[in-house]
Amino acid sequence: MNGTQKGDTVNFNQKSIRFKIFDKFQTLTLNDFKITLKHVGGHTPGSTFYEVDNNSVFVGDTLFKSGIGFHKKMIEKSANSILRKLFDKTCNDEDFYKSLIMITKNYSNFTIYPGH
Repeated sequence: MNGTQKGDTVNFNQKSIRFKIFDKFQTLTLNDFKITLKHVGGHTPGSTFYEVDNNSVFVGDTLFKSGIGFHKKMIEKSANSILRKLFDKTCNDEDFYKSLIMITKNYSNFTIYPGH
């Protein structure tokens, strides 16, 4: 599998590049920060929250600055749109709503950083 980063080709099969697939909930330490990765799915299959030091959370595109992220219900009337076709393949509304509930239950006292 290959990809690009800043115009350079990256060969992910190189032995010098190591990947570790994290568990659904995994904590790691980066410098002095305790970061808990929480795979939630929903907006996309790989949607992940990054909880930092038990007081901040990065929620990606689950939330935007002005509201909630995109999900299938928002675009169900645009049957022929490219966006609809994309979200039919990537978005899981049930997981998306669970991730919103998780935010309200677990992060009401946190600083929440949305995707946009």
